[in-house]
Amino acid sequence: MSACAREALNHALTTHKVRSVFQPIWNVDGQWLGFEALTRFWNGCPPDQVFSAVTDAKELEALDAIAITQAIERASRLPGKLFVNISALSTAQIPLWSRYTENERIIWEITETHPLTEDGIKAISWLKEHGHVLALDDAGIQFSTKQRLEALRPQIVKLSLSIVHEWANGLPDSLRQWVKWAKLHGALIIAEGIEAREWIHKLQDEGVHAVQGFALGRPEEAETWEQHDFTTLTLPRFS
Repeated sequence: MSACAREALNHALTTHKVRSVFQPIWNVDGQWLGFEALTRFWNGCPPDQVFSAVTDAKELEALDAIAITQAIERASRLPGKLFVNISALSTAQIPLWSRYTENERIIWEITETHPLTEDGIKAISWLKEHGHVLALDDAGIQFSTKQRLEALRPQIVKLSLSIVHEWANGLPDSLRQWVKWAKLHGALIIAEGIEAREWIHKLQDEGVHAVQGFALGRPEEAETWEQHDFTTLTLPRFS
C-alpha cells in the first residue's frame, strides 16, 4: 500500500469521516435518474487507489461502512435513487446493516476491486430475495468480469469508462459484447465516462439506457445539487 493510501485509510478509520460528493445519472431521453455517491479523502489520494489497496477484510468493511454512512446522511435531501459503492468483500455485511437495507432508494454498486466470496454470494441472494437492487460496477475492469455478471445477475450493469472510451475511439467490440451480456439478464445499462453529449444518441443506438460523466455533471457536494428544482430537472437538449 502506498503512503498516500495508508495515510488516507488511517485518517478515515480514526475520524470515521470521509468527504462525499454526488454525480448525476441521466436516462438517455434526458430525464434525471439519480446520483452516484463518490468518496473523497482528506489528503487527495485517489479513492480507487485507497480501496483497492486495502487487503484486510475488517479494515475494508469499516471503510465501506464509513463511506456509505456519510453518503446516505449527506444525500438525505437529494431525491431519487442513490447509487452507493461497496466492495465485494463487504457484501456479506449488508444484511446486518438494517438501517441501510431498509432504505428502498439505495442501489448497491458492487465494485471491481476485490473478489466475491461465498459469504458474499449468499448475501447477494439475500438482498435480491428482499427486493434490493444491485449494480455491477465498472464492467470489464479487474473482477467485474462476465463470470461476476453471471454470479450476481444484477438489475443494473455500469459500463466502465475505459470500455466507453474505447467505443468512442472506434473500438466498439467490448461495449457491444457487454451490452449483449447485460441484456441477456434484462439489466438496465449505464455508460460511465461520458465526455461529449453527442455520444448519447449513438450510445442509445447501441442499447445503452442511461449515462453518467463529466459532460453531464461533475461530482459535487450535496449542498450544490440541493439548489436545483428536482421537480423540473432535465438535462438540456443534447447537442
